[in-house]
Amino acid sequence: MNTLNDELSDRSELDLPYSNSEAMITEKPLQPTQSTSSRVFSTVNFIPRLRSYSGTSSHLLEIPHNMKGKRISDLTASLEKSINDSLALPIEYLESTLFDLCREYFLKLDTSKPVMGALSTMHPIVKLLEVDDINSSKWTDLLDRYLAYNKDAFKDYKFIKKFIQFLNDLSISWDISNIYNYRHRLMQELEYIGFIDLNSFFNGIIIPEVIWLSVTVNSYPLQDILNNEIKTLALLLQCKFIEIFKSFMASNSEFVKTQESIQPYVAYLNPQLHTVYSFLKPAKSPRPEYQKLCMNFSSTFLRKKSFRLKQELEDFELIYRCFEGSLITSFCDVLGLKRPSSYKMSPE
Repeated sequence: MNTLNDELSDRSELDLPYSNSEAMITEKPLQPTQSTSSRVFSTVNFIPRLRSYSGTSSHLLEIPHNMKGKRISDLTASLEKSINDSLALPIEYLESTLFDLCREYFLKLDTSKPVMGALSTMHPIVKLLEVDDINSSKWTDLLDRYLAYNKDAFKDYKFIKKFIQFLNDLSISWDISNIYNYRHRLMQELEYIGFIDLNSFFNGIIIPEVIWLSVTVNSYPLQDILNNEIKTLALLLQCKFIEIFKSFMASNSEFVKTQESIQPYVAYLNPQLHTVYSFLKPAKSPRPEYQKLCMNFSSTFLRKKSFRLKQELEDFELIYRCFEGSLITSFCDVLGLKRPSSYKMSPE
């Protein structure tokens, strides 16, 4: 229990949401001109589940006629705000984020651990904490046993979440991801599916929830109701995620050994980073080496590493999108929900 209490002594450090409204908060910095967004209206807060003992029907939500589509509409606005927040981030901000992630990975974490390990194990535990008291005895023993096995579990999980957030921001900045290609999330039918965490689905485009679902589809009970195509896409998504993680980490592997931060230099290149994002005081020298992410003519023409990283991210995003869209439409099919045929996913 001491181990558990030490790990959970500071909830803000763990970045664990404990309510529907808190779950919508992202880790991206707020700009001074941004106003605080209003609380997202959630019909699930007071709509009961259908009582049924017939399997999948118990995962449907009964929504009054006058409230149909309301939650999806509100959450769509939240997703649009998340996309706009990502678009507002300067590319130098993302370069500094990548450098800090690489430094943390190589100097503070155990690089021999499986990339998917913390996400696969900790994500469902964190989801339990979102809907139950953290001091509940039924989860205390589970957490205590796991933390005894892996004392850095929360740190590893928080790191992989930050990396996924980085991929989300970068894919939007590079114009790889957009809301049109994810219009399958805007189907009103999603409101009826009880086992889809809609708050997570509208926090961003590339999110931990979807990558975690790629692990669960090959486990009970989803493995018994989903087809082999989705299971194959799930395995492919996991492989591509591991590949892209290693590629981005390797991009700064040599540079992180000789310098602690690139914030002063990138703040010199873009003073907004110091005034708006509280980067360290700008400094022209020493000029550090780091992985640049700016896409320009030379990056494309000379096939620089930044160009190759973009190609990898494009490949990953396509598989990610196809898996997510196929999974959502399969849920609708399994539960007998009607859906427009135009939402059927295919590579574009």
